[in-house]
Amino acid sequence: MTQITGNVDKKVFHQLRTPDVRKRFGGLIISRVDKVDFEFAKFAFSISSKVAKAVRRNKLRRQLKAILSQPEIVFPTAAYLIIARKQAFEESFLELQHDLATAASYFMNRDKHNNDKQSLIY
Repeated sequence: MTQITGNVDKKVFHQLRTPDVRKRFGGLIISRVDKVDFEFAKFAFSISSKVAKAVRRNKLRRQLKAILSQPEIVFPTAAYLIIARKQAFEESFLELQHDLATAASYFMNRDKHNNDKQSLIY
């Protein structure tokens, strides 16, 4: 299950500033913190006012929320910060959808790979 929020508590927000993982997917940079006790993935968004005016920033935020609410895009349980770069405003909805699907796949495979490594250690 996915919860989309802009209100991450202060402790988690500070952890997102020094994330466990930070990776770029197209015009998006996604930071992830694993050390949180959530029942599902939580998302926060950061879009600088230097990048675009409020109407365009809000539209991009709505698009990202719509994509994340799709059942086929599933992220592992953690806290995520999605940072939109200028390039994200030039991408179509389908390109953003592809970027987030790639990110979800990356994080799922990364977790699976780490779990496999841990099961080999006695």
